[in-house]
Amino acid sequence: DPNISDLRRMSAYNHAEQHPAVAKLLKEHNLGLITKKHDSSEETKIVSNKEERAILDTYYKIVDGSKADLDLIFYLISLIMECQQPDGSVLVFLPSYDDITRLRSMLLQDQNMLHKIHIFMLH
Repeated sequence: DPNISDLRRMSAYNHAEQHPAVAKLLKEHNLGLITKKHDSSEETKIVSNKEERAILDTYYKIVDGSKADLDLIFYLISLIMECQQPDGSVLVFLPSYDDITRLRSMLLQDQNMLHKIHIFMLH
């Protein structure tokens, strides 16, 4: 949720204001806006993407929202590692030490990830 504030009472919107393109993208995404090009001119239209919302609603019905979805986080890290340049970092915040150690084990057991990553656990 881009409206959640950090300890300095700054939301993602506040942080994004330093980068206008990022701020615009964040606002469009949060409002369900999609920018399309028509005849060399940009036109922003409000789109209610019912398919994406239906998928998300189904996910929320299946998954316990009070627990971290470590399988999803593992999958997302795997995708990032496939697409990422050789140098880069991924920072993951998890709610408990147990979640941290379980995700670490999942990552270290995957032979594709084993030689690509360095894991630093902080709690």
